[in-house]
Amino acid sequence: PTRYYQIWPDSTSLSLDFITLSRALYLRLSSPLFSVLYSEVHGGSMVNVDEAYFIPDSDKQLPEISSVVNFLIYEHIPLVDPPAHVLHGFSEAKKLNYITPGLVRSVLKKMAGNLMEHVFISNSDKSLDLLRYCTRDGDFSDLEGVPLLPLLSGSTATFKLRAETAVCQYYIGDEFSYRVFPTLEDIFVNPKIDKELLEILRSEGFTKILNVDILTPKNVSILLGKVFPENFTKNTVYSWNDK
Repeated sequence: PTRYYQIWPDSTSLSLDFITLSRALYLRLSSPLFSVLYSEVHGGSMVNVDEAYFIPDSDKQLPEISSVVNFLIYEHIPLVDPPAHVLHGFSEAKKLNYITPGLVRSVLKKMAGNLMEHVFISNSDKSLDLLRYCTRDGDFSDLEGVPLLPLLSGSTATFKLRAETAVCQYYIGDEFSYRVFPTLEDIFVNPKIDKELLEILRSEGFTKILNVDILTPKNVSILLGKVFPENFTKNTVYSWNDK
């Protein structure tokens, strides 16, 4: 692709007469009739400008962008990353599609089957990269249906809006709470995720909208109801660490 793109005109370094020709060329090649951009999707293919998704320059420095790009290609989204002069030429010709946190959330919501067998969801580092990117724009309500909530058990859960989930809740606790409730690994958020991401999950804007809450004395009673056996009475002796 590098040598291929080298023959494309760079309007930023041309004389005025050739700039006009360059713009006409990019405008013509931006038609859906021409598949002129290389994408790694499907093992390598050419796509037209309308099909293509470009990577914003502002995102290229993000630590998680490699995982995001590989995930989208794996899910058959035709990502392209041409040199700056080609991107500039097409951006002058028409409005382009760019990858966004919203796009990644949309793709994740459409996934079906056993997600824990998915090459990205089952990998904790990659799934955390995807979650980090999905929270970049602060649109937490759009996380509904995204299966990226990291749990202490090593699995992931699906985000739901708080208004629609009266029972299914997940909690952010501390080391003490994990020891007190050793059998509830499937409802505690993994405390080993990076501090920045954990702070986002703990934020008021996040917990007010989604089915994640900070463990407090008030909601400890909910967890007690989950660990006590159904036939438990006040005179019953119960082995707390018995899994």
